[in-house]
Amino acid sequence: MDKILKENRVIICAGTGGVGKTTVSAALGIRSAQLGFRTLILTIDPAKRLKTALGLSENSETTRVDLKDSGELYASMIDFKSVFDEFVERMSSDEKSKERVLNNSLYKQLSTNLGGTQEYTSLERLYSAVHDEKFERVILDTPPTQHAVEFLSAPQRFYSLFDSSIVKWFLPKSEADSFFQKILHRGTRIALKQMENLTGTEFIQELSQFFESIHSFRDKVQERSGEIHSLLTSEDTAFVLVTGFDAIKLKETGEFKEELRRGGYRLCGLIVNRVFPDLLENGVDREPLDGDRLKLYEFYCSLRERERNRISILEGFLDNLDREVEVIKIPDLDLGESAVAGLSEIARRLVND
Repeated sequence: MDKILKENRVIICAGTGGVGKTTVSAALGIRSAQLGFRTLILTIDPAKRLKTALGLSENSETTRVDLKDSGELYASMIDFKSVFDEFVERMSSDEKSKERVLNNSLYKQLSTNLGGTQEYTSLERLYSAVHDEKFERVILDTPPTQHAVEFLSAPQRFYSLFDSSIVKWFLPKSEADSFFQKILHRGTRIALKQMENLTGTEFIQELSQFFESIHSFRDKVQERSGEIHSLLTSEDTAFVLVTGFDAIKLKETGEFKEELRRGGYRLCGLIVNRVFPDLLENGVDREPLDGDRLKLYEFYCSLRERERNRISILEGFLDNLDREVEVIKIPDLDLGESAVAGLSEIARRLVND
């Protein structure tokens, strides 16, 4: 992975959940720092042990990781609510409109629970980090998604929220409205009156204020979405797919790979995590076996056959990769008591000899 880290400022670790993506992202960060780059890891939801090792706090503050003499590494856990609030502050035209959105009860729910906000805010945080001259390399641990399109299409889907026909229902009627629009607003008022009877006037007012406010962000959101897309498809950005050592994970990774290809994103690396060690290939001495030793040998044979089948599936998958995509296989390791030492061991294995 050294070549990828040397030639790209942004590394995006992508893949479905449960493949060790966060751990691999941290190991890539360590390797990047070892190569001499001031590196920032943006992570999503690390395990407690990893969180402690990186010195992460809940409030998304950027902290320096103690690597002794191994380089300059920083880490930050993405706080989606904080990133969204900062986004609103930048998009708002004045203090009054900013406070109106931030204090809106509907916004408080949507900023953390709306589908796609995690993906978009992680990209928003990435964009900010890339434009911070303090960091020479930025590594993003992407949110766990079942489908690649959920992450890749986040900017466009987020923009569509601000430009949908539903938003226009709640905008104030201007004198320039056409006859059709006046009918639409009249119909909207009738529908809202029915909603008020069910939910109360206060809720409808909050709803109307929210949609009126976000509509004013439309042009700025469209511009930022375009900038984020340009960053993702830039020559300075490399995608590294992380996958597991089984048929289901490889199938999901294959689908993700195709989405990257169709979208014009640069797939530069593939990390197959928790590959079974090659210990089973050494064989055992054939000698007369009976009793427990025979049962143990039969178990060994069945396990070896199972792993050979999995290796065959992996080799078939790798045959369909472009030649320039670097492939690293990381065995299922016992990382010991120290999380930093364990990450350093994974980082060592990221070097393709």
